[in-house]
Amino acid sequence: MCIDEPELGIHPAWLPILATLITEAAERTQVIISTHSSILLDEFTHQADKVVVCGLNEQRQASFERLSTEP
Repeated sequence: MCIDEPELGIHPAWLPILATLITEAAERTQVIISTHSSILLDEFTHQADKVVVCGLNEQRQASFERLSTEP
């Protein structure tokens, strides 16, 4: 399942609920999320070993790293 920016149109107070629903879905299938929301991403730090963050490195190449639990 791919979800593009699921935080759009949702009040920030509801993001923990959204994260819970995403986590429950991830127990049944692979879930890929594209987000710019650090608030939503922070909801997954308790299971950082299961989250892979994709970004661009200094050379503008794709990089994949585990979610950091440090601020």
